[in-house]
Amino acid sequence: MSVDKVGQIHAVEYGLEEVEFEAGSDFKVRVGGIDVAARRGETTRVPYWAGLVLEKNNMGSMRLPDMIAALKQALAKERIAGSRAFQALEPLFYVKLKAAMRHLEGRDYDRVYDMLLELFRMRNAKIVSKASSMKLSADMKSKLTVEEQAFYSVVHRECAEFEAQITAVSSDGMGDMEIVHEEPEPGRTPGGSTTTAAAAGGEQRQ
Repeated sequence: MSVDKVGQIHAVEYGLEEVEFEAGSDFKVRVGGIDVAARRGETTRVPYWAGLVLEKNNMGSMRLPDMIAALKQALAKERIAGSRAFQALEPLFYVKLKAAMRHLEGRDYDRVYDMLLELFRMRNAKIVSKASSMKLSADMKSKLTVEEQAFYSVVHRECAEFEAQITAVSSDGMGDMEIVHEEPEPGRTPGGSTTTAAAAGGEQRQ
């Protein structure tokens, strides 16, 4: 399965998780077959996807995990770890972070995006280095997000196939042509020229 498909599937999975929603006004509505009611200031629990709909209709706001703080902490640990060691990230780290980034605008969004990009590039380089030489172990899997696990498997498979292609020794079909043996005519060499004896006899007959 492609890395993109893995991300999409787990984004849907996160959309079904319940989150806290703080009502900004009294309401009683039906959202996608779910009845939701709350008084202003009250907190209720709804699926994340339903919270998005309620927020879009200005009925309140979701209380999501502070993924921006989690990103800062993850980036700091990754820097300290160096070029080979991995810091463990929860499987849906990127999914939850991108959900939180939807609420950011302007410079705040740019700042968080730059941190995300730095974290991604650091971990991506480590994944390529590891995956080129070893399969995804249980220990390594426990430290990677769902997208990183899929990417690791893709890199390992492609590297293994490339290695097999480069190290394989064969004739590439160039030595498979059939050799045809021709029987020379009497008095002629295989190349078609007259033998010396035959040529001499001809001169004497003249």
